[in-house]
Amino acid sequence: MEHDVSFPQTTPLAEIPRPAFRYGADGTVKEVNVLVEGLADRPLIGMTIERVIERFKVRGRHGTGLPLKESPVRSALDGTEVLDLPLIITTATGSDVHILATASPIREGEKITGARCVWRDVSEIEFEVRSRGKFRIKFQDLMNLIEVIPLPIRVALNPEGSVITGNAEAHRIYGTKPGDNFSASQSPLQFLDKDGTKAKPGELPLQRAAAEMIPIENVEMEVVLLDGKRICQVGSTVPFSDLDGRVIGSLGGFIDITDRKHLEKERQLALDATRMGLWRYGLDSDEITVDDRFKKIFKVEVKEDVLPKAEILDRLLRRPQSRLPDGSTGTETVHVSDSRQQDPLDYPIMLDGSSAWIELHWISYAEDTGSGETTSNLVGTVRDISHKKEKDAKIEQYTKNLEGRNDELDRFAYTTSHDLQEPLRSIVSYSKMLERRYKGQLGADADEFIEFIVEGGRRMQDLIKDLLAYSRAATAQPPVKPVEAEVALGEAVAWLDGAIRETDAEVTHDPLPAVFADPTQLQQIFANLVGNAIKYRRQNCSPRVHVSAQRDGSIAEFSVADNGIGIEAEYFDQIFQIYKRLHTHEEYEGTGIGLALVKRSVGQYGGTVRVESIPGEGSTFFFTLPAA
Repeated sequence: MEHDVSFPQTTPLAEIPRPAFRYGADGTVKEVNVLVEGLADRPLIGMTIERVIERFKVRGRHGTGLPLKESPVRSALDGTEVLDLPLIITTATGSDVHILATASPIREGEKITGARCVWRDVSEIEFEVRSRGKFRIKFQDLMNLIEVIPLPIRVALNPEGSVITGNAEAHRIYGTKPGDNFSASQSPLQFLDKDGTKAKPGELPLQRAAAEMIPIENVEMEVVLLDGKRICQVGSTVPFSDLDGRVIGSLGGFIDITDRKHLEKERQLALDATRMGLWRYGLDSDEITVDDRFKKIFKVEVKEDVLPKAEILDRLLRRPQSRLPDGSTGTETVHVSDSRQQDPLDYPIMLDGSSAWIELHWISYAEDTGSGETTSNLVGTVRDISHKKEKDAKIEQYTKNLEGRNDELDRFAYTTSHDLQEPLRSIVSYSKMLERRYKGQLGADADEFIEFIVEGGRRMQDLIKDLLAYSRAATAQPPVKPVEAEVALGEAVAWLDGAIRETDAEVTHDPLPAVFADPTQLQQIFANLVGNAIKYRRQNCSPRVHVSAQRDGSIAEFSVADNGIGIEAEYFDQIFQIYKRLHTHEEYEGTGIGLALVKRSVGQYGGTVRVESIPGEGSTFFFTLPAA
């Protein structure tokens, strides 16, 4: 990059086309060219550095006074070359001029005999915005303009970007103050690259834009503030030049994307937790953009995120030739294998020849390109579900085995129950005959033993009958048709007429809906529930049973409420298990199959059964069936 030090030390000041000074080793002006004289209203020869600063009201770009020790001439006399230091001077006419000051020591051998200082007028600058053309503006107008922009703006005030200032919004966000230098080497802040490493001097976007004389767009950086807090920003910078076309600095605007980065991180954590990969496919560009998880799933060993070929999706999505309508969605499970050798991939999806089960989810959308055209895209997730498929296959096999065993068990129970009826009927029949013929003839003990045989046989008959009904409920496929629940309840009450009369029970009901069920099974369900309500009654209290129902969409829920002895909450689930009894035969007769039969019968239609109860007050049984 060209600086004013490009003028050799031997170049006479009169030949330098910019205001130029020569100072002696004592810090006084020994010579100036005519351009300096045009800026002053009095002779400058013999003036000290302090007097020159005072005469031209030399100050920094922020308008603050310039201390002697920060004067470029003082630095040059001390042996340090100063390049393009941004300053403001006031001429004899009262005009403020923005300059870049360059000062270099004059040496004779090792001895410093003076210093030369050249001023470069940069009051008016020019910069180019891509697709918008060139803009020309006074530098001070630019600085005034950025102060009212509600975004953090940073400006490199010299070609190297060693002096970087910011607007009020930048100072507010960064917690800095006017006069602080944002360059990488002097900034009170830390600027980190996208990978988290500290930016080196000369690598900030503003410095690169000026050094390379090109715009630097959409650069992400992390900024460590004075209090240690970190923020993420993305920004673009453009270089600007003087009217001779020489780059003198750069301008950059930045947007805080901290919240967006946090959301992206949380989204990625969520995807990692679900082991999903992200992908985006452009139907027009035929490119697929993927994340690292996608590459891992498909064993794609490339560093790029944009893959130029879409054969992967040709396989997986069975891509339609025509564009998908905007907003359409899809979910597909496909088996992916690299065993097919036709249509070879540039990026093999299975480098080791293995295969995998892949689950894809996607949605299509149209994107406006900004030029009046739209592009069609697919975006979605991918997940390797090979392990899930293996588990599902095992579960399916276990389920089939279990269903087969259950079927065998049900058939065995049905066959056994059926086959036991005939010999048991003979035992009970001959026991009763023995009781009728020889009662009172064989002694009191024999009478008691015969009574035990008759009673035991009767209970065994009841047990086998219920077990046969329970098995039939699982093995048989009853005809399903609309059934009037009130009719089924009436039939059940008729079956229980003897018990109702004996206990002075009262059975009432609300209007009941029609349901899809087998009429006989529905009668049996009501008979079991109403029969239990009568059986488990409180002493000295006539049973009161009320049946009601309510419809919820396609489901009808029935309730059978009683005023009986009630059930403890800890037994709510147990009472629906086969042979589960809470009382002895001496207290209450029964086989322990009735409620299990209700649960199995209701379950055949996709229904459920449950109970609510208060001990000593009564119980309410609920069951659901599909409404007709």
